Amino acid sequence: MYIGIAQINTTVGDLAGNRTLILNAYQALVAEGAELILFPELAICGYPPRALLFKSRFVSDIEATLKSIAAEIGTVPAIIGTVEARSPDAAGRPFYNAAAWCENGAIQVTARKCLLPSYDVFDEDRYFEPALAPVIHEWQGKRIGITICEDIWTGPAVSSNRRYNVDPLTVLAEKGIDLLLNLSASPWHDGKNEAREPLLQYAADRCNCTAVNCNAV
Repeated sequence: MYIGIAQINTTVGDLAGNRTLILNAYQALVAEGAELILFPELAICGYPPRALLFKSRFVSDIEATLKSIAAEIGTVPAIIGTVEARSPDAAGRPFYNAAAWCENGAIQVTARKCLLPSYDVFDEDRYFEPALAPVIHEWQGKRIGITICEDIWTGPAVSSNRRYNVDPLTVLAEKGIDLLLNLSASPWHDGKNEAREPLLQYAADRCNCTAVNCNAV
């Protein structure tokens, strides 16, 4: 399988500009023969959106933008980072940090982030509600696990491992998957590649499958 990694440079709040980046990257990767295309975490709104999420129309505009993008997606799936509003009656925080599987002009599946960082420069648990478990999507005879950033940084060598009571990798490993996808917007710094590669290898070993990560620029 040829997997397109759409490592784009989104701008926080520029929904129209990010839409153009997403569709241009999608079309370019399809032309190159990609059979599945992975985008970064929160690609539609940019990362981190922070208090913009509480503006009255921002999240509804994100959802409208996602639908307009999905309408342009053909038979090659695109997995795109987005924000999903929760029911106003639901207890907890108002949104999910989500990933939308878009295919054949529509949103087919929505996965949600399980582990929300609230340390260092991160404050995701102020805005987002954690999912209880990662999503496994069956596509063309393959079971594909969809995770978002922190969801796979759960190895014993990871300093944030002790912050969580849930381990999405264990869930995926026990259920069995053929491919692990991870959307990320982790800030880059010198040495980041060397730090991330062992963690992706660990995730691949845990789930006994290929692991693919797409990080934002």
